[in-house]
Amino acid sequence: MAQTKAQEALHPLFSSPKRLMIGGLFVLMAVWLIQTSSGIPAYRSFAPIELSSNVVATMGLAWTIIQLRAYRATPRLRRAWASCAVGMALLAIEGSLGETFLDVAHGPAEMGLSIAVWLLAAYLIFRGGRVFAPRRSVVAILWIGFAIQLAAQTVGWISVAWPDYSQSTEWLEYLNDMGELSAVLAYICALLLAEFGPLKNYQFPAASIGRKARAVIRDFGLLQAGRRPTQTPLRGALTRGIARGAMLFWRVLSLAPSVQMSGGPNVLRQVVDLVRLGAKGVSPQSYYALGLFHVSRRAAVDEFMTNAETNGGLAAGIRRQASCPLPVDELNDRLLFGRLCEAAELPAAPVYATVARGVVTSSRDHAAFDRDLVVQDRRGGARTARRFRRIEPFVYRGPFGETLGFDDILMRLASAPGDMLIQPGLRNHESVAFLSDESQVVFRAVTCLDDATGAPRVTHGLARVRSSAAADWARSREQVWGAAIDLETGALGALYGDAPSVERCDDHPVTGVAVRGVRLKHWPEICALAARAHAAFGGWAIICWDIVLTPRGAVILHGDLRIDFDFLQRCYGTPLGRSPLGPTMDRRLDALLAEQLERFTLDGRRTTY
Repeated sequence: MAQTKAQEALHPLFSSPKRLMIGGLFVLMAVWLIQTSSGIPAYRSFAPIELSSNVVATMGLAWTIIQLRAYRATPRLRRAWASCAVGMALLAIEGSLGETFLDVAHGPAEMGLSIAVWLLAAYLIFRGGRVFAPRRSVVAILWIGFAIQLAAQTVGWISVAWPDYSQSTEWLEYLNDMGELSAVLAYICALLLAEFGPLKNYQFPAASIGRKARAVIRDFGLLQAGRRPTQTPLRGALTRGIARGAMLFWRVLSLAPSVQMSGGPNVLRQVVDLVRLGAKGVSPQSYYALGLFHVSRRAAVDEFMTNAETNGGLAAGIRRQASCPLPVDELNDRLLFGRLCEAAELPAAPVYATVARGVVTSSRDHAAFDRDLVVQDRRGGARTARRFRRIEPFVYRGPFGETLGFDDILMRLASAPGDMLIQPGLRNHESVAFLSDESQVVFRAVTCLDDATGAPRVTHGLARVRSSAAADWARSREQVWGAAIDLETGALGALYGDAPSVERCDDHPVTGVAVRGVRLKHWPEICALAARAHAAFGGWAIICWDIVLTPRGAVILHGDLRIDFDFLQRCYGTPLGRSPLGPTMDRRLDALLAEQLERFTLDGRRTTY
C-alpha cells in the first residue's frame, strides 16, 4: 500500500503487535514504580496512576482525532474513527465525572457511573475498531482490553460495595486503577494497529470454505440484517447477540436431552460446543441441524457452510460477480421467470392468472381453472404456496380444510396484499407417488458452472416433500422432509426433517414404505433439465432449481440464488467443502475476498496527512 512520509516514519514503531504490547508493559511498570514511591493513595484524583490514565487516554484521543482528520474524505473510515474518538474522549474525562455530576469522588455511586461510562466507551471503540478487522490482531487486542476492563471494574466494585470483606480496600482500588490503565493501553495498541498493522492471511485449505466464508463476513462487515438468527430482520450486533443467546437457551432446553439420549455428548458438553462454535459464527440452529455434536463433524466444522453466511452478505457478494446482464428479478419474479423459460423453450409451470392490487388478470378461459390450483406470491418462495384441491366442478378444499368456490378464492386474492399468481396444481409422476400422494414432490437440483469447460453441472440433488401441505402427514416440527440423491445412480438416501433434531427415517414416516436405496429412474431427465435451465440463465455461477416430475415429464417450478445449505448438508451428511460444489464456492470466495481487500486498501490510501 502506498504510504505518506508520516506513515512511513511511524510504521516501524507501530506495525508490530508484540512491540506495542512490550511498550505498554514498560508504561505500566513505570507508572507502578512512580505510584508506589509517591505514597499517595490510588483513589486520589491527583495520584500518579490516575493522572497517568488520564494522560494515556488523552493521547489515545489525540491519535483518533488525527486519524479522523486524515480520513475525513472516506465516509466509512470517518465514521469509524469518529466512534473511536468519542470513546477515547469518554475515557479521558471519566475520572472527573463523579465529582462533576454526583459531587462525590469515591463510593458506590461514583463507581457505578464509572462502569457505565467505561462500557459505553468500550462499545464505541469496538464499533469503530471492527472496521479494521482485516488487520492482524486489532480485534483480538480489543477483546483483551475489554476483558481486562471487566476484571478491573469487578475488583473496583467489590472495593466500594463490600469494603468490610476486603482486608485491604486500598489494594483493590489500586488493582482497579492499574487494570483500567492496562485496558486503555490495549485499546490504544489496537487503534495504532488499525492504521499500521499488517493484513491478515486469508489463505485457508481449499476445503475450509465455511471458515473462509465466516472470516470474510465477520472481518469485512458483510453481515446484513436478514432473517438470521430469527425470521424477522434484526439490526445491530447487540440485538442479534441477545437473540442468539435466547436461541442458545431454547435449543439446549429443547434438543440437548434428546441428543444425549441418542448417544451424543452430555448437555454440558453441548453447551461448551455451542459457546465455542458460536464464537466462530456457527449458530445453535446450524449446530443441531448439521449434527456438529458428533465428534467427526465437529472436527470438520471449518468445511461446513451454514445459512448464517448465505443469508447474510455472502450470497449478495457472490451474486455481484455474475456476468448475467439480466437483473436478479429474473429468478425472484416468478412471472418473469416463467416468460424467460418459455422463451428458452424450457418446460415451466404455467401461470393461469395474476392478481395485482386486487385486479385479477387471466390468461386462460374459465374452464381451465376447474382443476387443482396453486396460489402463491409473485416474489415468494415455496412457503407462500397454498394448494386448493378440486373436489367437484369449481369447488375446492382449501389449505385449512375449508370448502371454497372459485369465486371465493378470487375474493380472497383480491383483498390480499401484494401480487399473487394462480397456477395449476401439478400431479406427481407415478414413480415418485410413494413419497406423497397429496403434497407435491419437489426435486431440488443445485447446479454450477464448471470452471474448466464453462458448462453447467449438477452438484447436489434432494427429493423434498412439504409435510405441512399434506393432510395425511402428522403435524410435527418438520415442515419439509428431504432425502439426498446419489448423483450417479439416482438412489435416495434417508429422510431428514428440516427442524433441528436427531430424527432420521430410512422408511417413509407415514406409510412405512422403504425410501432409502430406492432409485429414481427419471433422475437423468431431471439433471438434464437443470443443466439446460442453467445454460439459459448462464450468467449466474450457482443456481438452485426446484423441479417436479409429472406424468408428462419434468417441469421447472422455480430457480433460486439462495440455497438452504444447512438442509442440503444435513441430508447428505457431507460438508460443502468436500462436495463437488466446494471448489467452485472456494474460488468465488477468493474473488469476493480480493474485491473486499482491494476496497479496504483503497480506503486506506485516501489519507490527508
